[in-house]
Amino acid sequence: MSIVYSNDLLSSIDRSVNKLHEIISKLSDDNLINQGLFLMSTTFFEATLRDVMNKILISNPEKLKKDNFTINKYDLSSLGDSIILKNVIENELFNLFKGNVKEQLIYIIELIANIKSSNLKNKSKNEEIINVIIKCSDISIYRNCLVHNLGEKSKNFDESVQYYISEDNKLNFSTQLIKIFIEDYLSFFKMLKEKIQKNSEFKEKTRLERLRQLWDDCFGSPLLNFDDYWLTDIKQDLIVKIKYPDSEHGLSSSERIYLSIWRHQYYNSIKTEEFLLCSVDENKLYKIYKVLSEVEFYYMYQQANPIRN
Repeated sequence: MSIVYSNDLLSSIDRSVNKLHEIISKLSDDNLINQGLFLMSTTFFEATLRDVMNKILISNPEKLKKDNFTINKYDLSSLGDSIILKNVIENELFNLFKGNVKEQLIYIIELIANIKSSNLKNKSKNEEIINVIIKCSDISIYRNCLVHNLGEKSKNFDESVQYYISEDNKLNFSTQLIKIFIEDYLSFFKMLKEKIQKNSEFKEKTRLERLRQLWDDCFGSPLLNFDDYWLTDIKQDLIVKIKYPDSEHGLSSSERIYLSIWRHQYYNSIKTEEFLLCSVDENKLYKIYKVLSEVEFYYMYQQANPIRN
């Protein structure tokens, strides 16, 4: 068993939450466009569930439902343990996501909140969870009818749907209904986030851990070892000083630009090197500023060097 970081799980959910809000903002009077946006929302929802489950199971394979798995001789002889585990989990999630959405949602709640599925089905104790699971399960049935039955009821629609009942054979994918569906997804994500934050099994990354991860994502050169450029205080969870290693002279122009951004955000007297947008990766720039803002990087210098009377 290894550490599962709550930040990673919450970040995955937050990305989808932002996409779902964006989809709501693009809903219009065009039914065809709205149906496409609805299908996109189901894709983001299910992909996020899968990503969160994968992160948890990779670190905690003992939470897999099955006790025994079959591995072929080729994989056993040619792949490392981590790849074999990854393949096992991918196969299990693939099979899970071919089946009933309700079972997927119950399983992810079991993984995150440590509520056994048998206890979860006790509606009197878990009414809020059960209601949102039922709604999301109904939405998946609407999605399947749209994709596989041209928007008409399937044979088992009436006996399967519990909340979003329809009297008409031709299902009405109105703007308002799609908005309600997406808001149900958002409600489920909100509930997941609350349970992740309450679960002590999930560790929150320290500011330094997040900065190290960002640094590794930003720089791939062996000349850019985090500890060669920053003096840290683990106890205070701070960077306390900038370092200037000799290896810095061998950096590329783009690496010097990114490094100057880091240093300027830490200590504003250090200027950011001038650059053209065509010479940098805008996605990398966005990620740098986003994470540095979230960890309040620009306060670290003052926190490490308080003014004394």
